[in-house]
Amino acid sequence: MSLAKSWIKTCTESHDGCHSPSGSTSFIPTRLVEVLGAQTARLNISSVHESNSSYLTLSHCWGKEWFPTLTKENLEAMVMRIEVESLPRNFQDAICITFMLGYKYIRIDSLCIIQNSHDDWAHEAALMARVYHNSTLTIAAAAAFNAFDGCFRDRSETALLLAGHSFPDIAGRNVVITSITAAGQRSTARQNTLQTRGWVLQEELLSRRILHLTADGLFWECEEHSASELQPQGLQRNAVEDKRSINRAFALPASAGRPSPFAQMDPWGVTWAAIVRDFSDRNLTQPSDKLVALSGVASMMSQHFGSARYLAGLWDYDLLVGICWSSACKNQHTRPSTYRAPSWSWASLDGPVTLRRFHLAPRDTVIYYTELLDADITPAGLDPFGPVTAGYLKLSAAMLEVHVRIRDLQRHHTQYFISFEENQLVDWFKFRWYRCEHVVYLDVRSEHSLDGSRPLQAVLVPVFCRVNKTVDGSIHATEICFLLLQHILPVQAPEHQKFRRIGLVSVHNLGVAPDPFWSSEFPRHVITII
Repeated sequence: MSLAKSWIKTCTESHDGCHSPSGSTSFIPTRLVEVLGAQTARLNISSVHESNSSYLTLSHCWGKEWFPTLTKENLEAMVMRIEVESLPRNFQDAICITFMLGYKYIRIDSLCIIQNSHDDWAHEAALMARVYHNSTLTIAAAAAFNAFDGCFRDRSETALLLAGHSFPDIAGRNVVITSITAAGQRSTARQNTLQTRGWVLQEELLSRRILHLTADGLFWECEEHSASELQPQGLQRNAVEDKRSINRAFALPASAGRPSPFAQMDPWGVTWAAIVRDFSDRNLTQPSDKLVALSGVASMMSQHFGSARYLAGLWDYDLLVGICWSSACKNQHTRPSTYRAPSWSWASLDGPVTLRRFHLAPRDTVIYYTELLDADITPAGLDPFGPVTAGYLKLSAAMLEVHVRIRDLQRHHTQYFISFEENQLVDWFKFRWYRCEHVVYLDVRSEHSLDGSRPLQAVLVPVFCRVNKTVDGSIHATEICFLLLQHILPVQAPEHQKFRRIGLVSVHNLGVAPDPFWSSEFPRHVITII
């Protein structure tokens, strides 16, 4: 642990960007594990913490096997003494590491949150951003598949002998030999089982310093430095590709107003889209944790979205673009059996999704075909970034009754396409449509039994169009996004009818002026999506 100590010392003493956020140095978690020795600990309540206590945090995979946790029944006993020898190996190693590094406290979720108290769990989940952002160091058990695997691994000693030796060649130039393992250390820290866990993403993004314990050794990561045992002085890092640069940006001043979704630079929107793409591809032991496991990051991001409201995984400043997310075509998505989010939110699905983000060229613009009348969600508790029990979206838009059909292609690839009722579409638009490329993204394919004889009946709603203005002043539509909706039965009067989102349709290469499509030929309706 001497190398880890040196990294911590260098960081805390010389990295300005890694210091505690302004005004947050007094934050202490509700409960911490107080480390009294390498194998001795007890639960400490915040009211008796030292006022300036530094603490560590643990990031690990729980696994499916049962292990001792904090409950209402054993709370008093754990305040007296934690039976360290009865804990899974990850916890024993984390307590030992805390002691070896010279720290007194560590926050381990399952030992510091009352697991059979919904109120305590909800309260602590709302504090998760502050817990990890104010931690001195996060210990990442990157090589452990579950809580019993432990933080440490046996590894080849010869690998460490190959790290960065230098010698002069015959021309007097200095030649450095570095092992392939050393060059790949940074990716090794990222490519492990821990990175498939949904909760870990926000733990990683919010932590100012992380000590990764991988199968190949120690790996250090902070806001200003990355290093490993093979390259202890530092690794090259690509700031553009580094997801943890979001943490560094959290220290920037908060936005005063609402951002623009189509500014030439919308860095926070792009960042949020990248986070959602990564997070949605990870696993959660409890599917109901979907919004909770990202609430800490959302809370921190909110200060940079100004007055924009957070609505079940989306931001209202660009909601008409936000609801046009798409599910990855190659994945089989599912919808949880119990309600988790409105159908217009990506959080209503399990599986990887992509939020639409794009920078407009100087001559590009966006035409909205749909007007957002109202949108709201009902939080399950006091946390506006946590789980929700309901939500709705009210739009004023044109709508077309359509059929979704299936076409089986070679190599087991399936493609869906849209067909129209003859009496619902003017001839010139139908002609234009079939000359275009259109992609149908069904949110959950398994919900629909499609074949050539039984098409899916749906409603097509145009949302927005990306437009390019050429040098000669002519306007061309480059893409139109449509929501694909389905009536919620029983069908009621139009003013009371509700819909659910079942997919997205993207039309490309229209090559015509887009405005006549929906401004005059089709009547507008008030549409409520839940």
